Amino acid sequence: MFVLPVFTSAKSLSSEFSSLAKIENLKASKQSMCIEDSKGLSIAEYNKGIRVVPASVSKLYIFDWAIATLPKDFRFTTLFILNNDVLYINGGGDPQFVTEHLTDILSKINNDQNILINKIVFSPDFYFNWNDDPKKIKIELQNVLKDQKLTNINPNVLIVQSTEYYTGTGTSFEFQSAPLILILKQTNNYSTNISADVLFKKLGGEKKFSQYMKNVYGANSKTIKFQTGSGLYGNYTTCVLTLKVIKHLESNLKKNNLSLTDIMSVPMVDPGVMQNRTFNVPQIQSVVAKSGFIDHYHTLAGVINTKDKLLYFGVFANYDNLESSHKVKLMVDAYINKVLEQYNTKLLSFDYKPNNMLLSQYKIIKK
Repeated sequence: MFVLPVFTSAKSLSSEFSSLAKIENLKASKQSMCIEDSKGLSIAEYNKGIRVVPASVSKLYIFDWAIATLPKDFRFTTLFILNNDVLYINGGGDPQFVTEHLTDILSKINNDQNILINKIVFSPDFYFNWNDDPKKIKIELQNVLKDQKLTNINPNVLIVQSTEYYTGTGTSFEFQSAPLILILKQTNNYSTNISADVLFKKLGGEKKFSQYMKNVYGANSKTIKFQTGSGLYGNYTTCVLTLKVIKHLESNLKKNNLSLTDIMSVPMVDPGVMQNRTFNVPQIQSVVAKSGFIDHYHTLAGVINTKDKLLYFGVFANYDNLESSHKVKLMVDAYINKVLEQYNTKLLSFDYKPNNMLLSQYKIIKK
């Protein structure tokens, strides 16, 4: 059982992190933590410049890249073209296209055309119910259409994968996803790996990302390298660079009259992976964060709101024994609780109201 140790007030937040890591027998040289204010003044730090594996904290980097690169009104688009009794689906890389969206657009096609569809052909870059493997997409489509029993779909409809986009004639309907900002929020809440990986690919992949980090942050491969947007493998960075990314992301959001709460999760308030994280705060909405976890790594990065200033933080814990995973996760939370405890009387809630209908804000347009 994990027991939160009691510290004397004389101990700094830096030494408290060191003590927590020592209690869990973690190798000191592999742990990293940093906290600073908006001006870059260090509040606490521990190995802040060493390479760390960010796990799903990687997604914050992809959000930053996406907000800086894509139009503010960006939506993924998927084109549905009905030609006689064949429905062609030209994928647009929408990583959050799900059953609700499919049934809605098929119903609208039925209302407009009233034709029995005997064959469905889907193209590359079409994802369905968080599947990106064409074989799995085909099976998922078959199962969903069988369950939904739509009147304009032949119960024995033939579903085929195409290696090309359909360029022929027909009646077209365009599905436009929820706005990018809502997709990013959903991705953060549930740490949806396929969404982050699809965005990473759409934005240009590893080479383009490296160039972006060099251009904006002056960071080279000695400091950061990403092979995935999800953080499932192949990524490294530093704690101090992570805080720079969060600040840059915040700055770009402000330009669009948005805030970090529009993208990052509010623990214990938003649904998803951060809902059951326990932070002992009188002001429950005073923290926004992104957590990360893969074998041997627990990570957490975000912002604490106080009356005096914002505190940007990153915690990157590495452990050898996989059986220690849960205890290390609790250690990360315990450390953030110590930070919150120190600023207890100054904590301030973010101005935030949860939106539980993020992906429902889509559009269907007949072309």
